[in-house]
Amino acid sequence: MGAASLGLMSRPRRRLCTSIEFSAPRTGRITTESATSDALHLSCRITAHCCWTAPPCPRPADASVSRPSGPAAMDFRTRSPQPGARWLVRRLQATARDLTSWSARSTGNVRDKLVICRELIARFDHAMESRLLAPAEDWLRKQLKVAYLGLASLERTIARQRARISFLAEGDANTSFFHKQCTFRRQKNRVHSLLVDGHVLCEHDEMAHAAFTHFDGLLGTAVDREHTLDLEQLVTADDLGSLDAPFTPEEIWAAVQCMPAHKAPGPDGFSAEFLQACWGVIRQDILDVFDQLFLLPGRGFAKLNQALLTLLPKRADAQKLGDYRPICLIHIMAKLFAKVLSLRIAPKMDSLVSRNQNAFIAGRSLHDNFMLVRQSLRMLHHLGAPCIMLKLDLTRAFDSISWSFLFEMLRQYGFGDRFREWIAILLSSASTRVMLNGVPGPPIWHRRGLRQGDSTSPQLFVLAVDALGRLMHRALQAGILRRLHPRRTVPAVSLYADDVMLFCHAEMDEVLAVKGILGIFEAASGLWVNYGKSSATTLHGDEESDALIEALGCQAATLPITYLGIPLTTRRPTPAQMQPLVDVVAGRLPTWKAWLMNKAGRLTLVRSVLSAIPIHQMLTLTPPKKTLKQLEKIQRGFLWAGRAAAQGGHCHVNWRTVSRPLALGGLGIRDLERTGLALRLRWLWLSKTDADRAWKGMDLQFSNEELGLFYASTFMVLGDGRTALFWEDRWLHGQSIRELAPMLYRCIPKNRRRVRTVADGLAGNAWARDIRGVVGLQEIGQYLTTWQRVTHTALSAEPDRLVWKWTANGDYSARSCYQATFHGSLACHSWKLIWKGWAPPKVKFFHWLVSLDRCWTADRLARRGLPHHTRCLLCDQEPETIHHLLLACPFSRQAWHEALSWLRLPAPAPEQDISIQDWWIRARDATPPSLRKALRSTALLVPWMIWKHRNACVFDHATPSLPELAEGIKDEMRCWARAGDKGLRVVLPPSWDVH
Repeated sequence: MGAASLGLMSRPRRRLCTSIEFSAPRTGRITTESATSDALHLSCRITAHCCWTAPPCPRPADASVSRPSGPAAMDFRTRSPQPGARWLVRRLQATARDLTSWSARSTGNVRDKLVICRELIARFDHAMESRLLAPAEDWLRKQLKVAYLGLASLERTIARQRARISFLAEGDANTSFFHKQCTFRRQKNRVHSLLVDGHVLCEHDEMAHAAFTHFDGLLGTAVDREHTLDLEQLVTADDLGSLDAPFTPEEIWAAVQCMPAHKAPGPDGFSAEFLQACWGVIRQDILDVFDQLFLLPGRGFAKLNQALLTLLPKRADAQKLGDYRPICLIHIMAKLFAKVLSLRIAPKMDSLVSRNQNAFIAGRSLHDNFMLVRQSLRMLHHLGAPCIMLKLDLTRAFDSISWSFLFEMLRQYGFGDRFREWIAILLSSASTRVMLNGVPGPPIWHRRGLRQGDSTSPQLFVLAVDALGRLMHRALQAGILRRLHPRRTVPAVSLYADDVMLFCHAEMDEVLAVKGILGIFEAASGLWVNYGKSSATTLHGDEESDALIEALGCQAATLPITYLGIPLTTRRPTPAQMQPLVDVVAGRLPTWKAWLMNKAGRLTLVRSVLSAIPIHQMLTLTPPKKTLKQLEKIQRGFLWAGRAAAQGGHCHVNWRTVSRPLALGGLGIRDLERTGLALRLRWLWLSKTDADRAWKGMDLQFSNEELGLFYASTFMVLGDGRTALFWEDRWLHGQSIRELAPMLYRCIPKNRRRVRTVADGLAGNAWARDIRGVVGLQEIGQYLTTWQRVTHTALSAEPDRLVWKWTANGDYSARSCYQATFHGSLACHSWKLIWKGWAPPKVKFFHWLVSLDRCWTADRLARRGLPHHTRCLLCDQEPETIHHLLLACPFSRQAWHEALSWLRLPAPAPEQDISIQDWWIRARDATPPSLRKALRSTALLVPWMIWKHRNACVFDHATPSLPELAEGIKDEMRCWARAGDKGLRVVLPPSWDVH
């Protein structure tokens, strides 16, 4: 294998950190022993209370948090003439130190002064507990208190200004910044105690030792195998010599671009963003390392292949180490090397791996496995013969697979010696430190398993575990196992990574044979089945079923069961079976922060989270109407009221309007029923266009609604006629015979409609022999018409091609299918003004309500009998309506005039008798293209500021003030420009300093 020979031991790299050391005053009178204790006695920042806090743990320099700009930032200085891995390690360490130093300098000294003041005040306070301070010391302490308050105020002011700009740019939008804000309080990942062998450990050293022992036994201990497999009987070798080619700069740069830029960095502190931003500087050093790896020495790569293992709780009451999910943070260079190898393997995976394994292979999906298992289950259920379905759980599959078995599989697949040596370098030089509460432990040198976070790990695991499916197929060929269905092909095994589903006859000899095959696979691969967590479901079982399950040693289960996160049953799911989905959606509501979020922020969560959760199940299942109503109720309640349910008075707009696309006047929230319909049409499309799916040949069931939408959205370009269905498909000039001759179509048996192709039907006019039953005059007339239409049809040598009408390339997409369900609806002419311009989401949401007249102005309050002002508070002349408030009010018109004059836009102020949308359309045509973005932003900003000023008068009893409103508009324009509004940035005067 060559893996053991390439294990390069090295001392762990020193972790980079910055620290500030404080020395005691020379008087010696306030020096205390507490300065070196494990906890610092600190005074509170503002009050006289005090608290105990542990000293912060050092952490690696993180180059992804902030990076310098300018030529000095790219000073990746040369310090050695020898290229290679060891040289790159030293350069990365030096760069990390330089970045840490630059970060400390560039952030200013406000934070440092705060730390110094706090430390000196803490020492004075500690000295006061044992003696009185001298007058000079007391004076200094008071001065430090005053200085501390001033510095704290300055720091808050800077942070507030930065936060305002950041929130305008990314707040309430579907960004990582917004989602981190919504879930920040959920990130309670500190490990306070561990339950090990019945004992509760609370001390850090004890917990760290327990974690090291646990993961060292899991990752750092090789397990001897009892036997191997004769892989020549299972796998046919392929020619994969092209994978041994030298690394090219273009290939490495493509891998860098594919890496996520903002993922957590490894022990080196660098993320992929560093490589992408500084590639021009670091490029040659990276290429030198890859040149060295191509020559296979592997020296020094162990220092570039280190990782940190952090623990995230799987549940709120995590106690044992098994209750934590290990997350591996790998060195950036090891990530890059693995990514390059992964990109080489990826195009070969489809031809190497069996069709019943669909994990981590481009073009295949998890739902293919579910469809395969569900259709197999339905066929066996209809057959009526007793059988058993086994759902197997592999114990820590990724962490326990044998390297020897993995390399035997790679050799048999046809991977070359050089490529296998690269994999050996990547595996055997890996070391991991368990980071508990921010403190890394001693290194664990890997001796088995695959690291999660390594790009090659999923592919290597899939290649190895595919041997189980091949073993089952070989046993079927050898007669050890019998066919499950006498007429149809039903696979005995379905694999999705380590999720295994097996079918066998409910007979003792076959059950024992299956268990024997699993035992052979376990002993050869190092992957062990946890029968305690596995389950067996019997179909048409009898009194012997319990004995069979007992022989397997697993739990008995009944349908429905959960497979790949989806309820698995032979029938359509019931509301009770779909209730866990409703509970999951309801559990995702960030109720603790809902009251602090505006409706635009809640809209973002509904669209990106609550509407996305059901998609996984709706791809394969048709949820009951009751389930869809429950899900929509949760979404509606959270959007309008911030909770799981809302009364009618809280909902400003009916849900049917809300769940329409933006261009049709809605909020873009997915209509769940239409979404499910669009998603499930992919199976009809794939059944006609992809013959390599694992479930191909099985009778998929579709509703009349799904069939109707599919045939209305497709037509067949006729070629050789071997795939186009004569009676069903639209192959006659974009129409089908079922549409042209519906009475004749009813005379065709259902089993003939689905199998008769155009080529077969035209051969000897065989289609005419499909007609059955009573034929009347209408049927005869349609028969003659059909005869005339198909008689002169000419076939070609080209294959038939199914065309999707709603996309330019003719291929199905769920998005185009969803949009097609709204075909014929009236468009909203103002949607581009609201949603296409630059503005914070809450401003866009406000304008959407304005377009529907759903703002709580005095006229709407009066219609509902609620307290309201009789006249507009801004002008005190007319009754308040949303149109008057934003356009017709003299106060507002003056604000419009001043805003347009500041920006020197040629558009006149809005007229009183038209809407904002109509005014914008007219003004846009009169405005040069270079100023239209600024005009759009102005049309959004000014009404928003008028509305805020009106609310201040209503709720805060403020006095209408045009200068105050004008100053607020200017300030908001300045902030929008700084946050990213390019249109305003162009037209604002230079004196406003928006850059």
